[in-house]
Amino acid sequence: MKKALVIVALLAVVGMASAEYRVWFTAASAEMGLTNMDLIDNPSTAITSDDTVPDYSNNTDVYSGDYVLAGAPCYMTGEYNLQDCDNPEVGDEWFYIWGQFYGEDTGALLFSISWCLVDCATMQEATNLDAVWYKVDNMASPMGVKRWDGASTEADNYSTFRNTCQNLTAVTAYGIKNQGGHTGDWNLYTGGAQDGDCGRVSLIGAVRITDGNPGPYTLDIPLDANGDPLFVISNVPTMPIIGAFTPEPCSLLLLGLGGLLIRRR
Repeated sequence: MKKALVIVALLAVVGMASAEYRVWFTAASAEMGLTNMDLIDNPSTAITSDDTVPDYSNNTDVYSGDYVLAGAPCYMTGEYNLQDCDNPEVGDEWFYIWGQFYGEDTGALLFSISWCLVDCATMQEATNLDAVWYKVDNMASPMGVKRWDGASTEADNYSTFRNTCQNLTAVTAYGIKNQGGHTGDWNLYTGGAQDGDCGRVSLIGAVRITDGNPGPYTLDIPLDANGDPLFVISNVPTMPIIGAFTPEPCSLLLLGLGGLLIRRR
């Protein structure tokens, strides 16, 4: 009996060790992402004045059909290979930013992100990028949810969710939840097998370059005073695997495959 318990415990540890969160980029021209490309640079269509009104009559990002996925990429399959700073994804002006739960418990919640889009050469904030993080405010829908806390600030082009160094939190909001059966809904999320390369993928945001600097660029996550990453899933600081992108092909950077294989726990 004792031996059996030890085996079960070891299997549990192995299962936990495989849990990870993946972040990568794909060119918006690849026909994966929003069905309404006019909204690619807009975090939300929610109206600021409705943020404190009980019926949230205009906050229908998904229920209105504005924010719906045409499709989501699989991880490390076909042309959507995870890339790191030495071997970035290449493509056109706009890139989508995707996230995926892998090996995580169903119900796990990504509810806190702090990160910066940085130049791989310096790992400093890339101020020549135009970033957008999708709020997905669907408070007027039957589901009555939104992804991130914070006012929509429509009057100033939703600047709350337009920073290259961005904090995203879900104290009263819903965050991004690991669950199946939510293809194309408010979570901009595909359900399916939780351990497959094509399931549990969500659209987090988009980014484009605003000058001729070819990059490459990636996302950098700072650490807190305890050395833990400021990226939290179900109260557990988590360092995701993060890819990189460059707006123009660079043959010297296309010699291998890889990611920043930093695993959680």
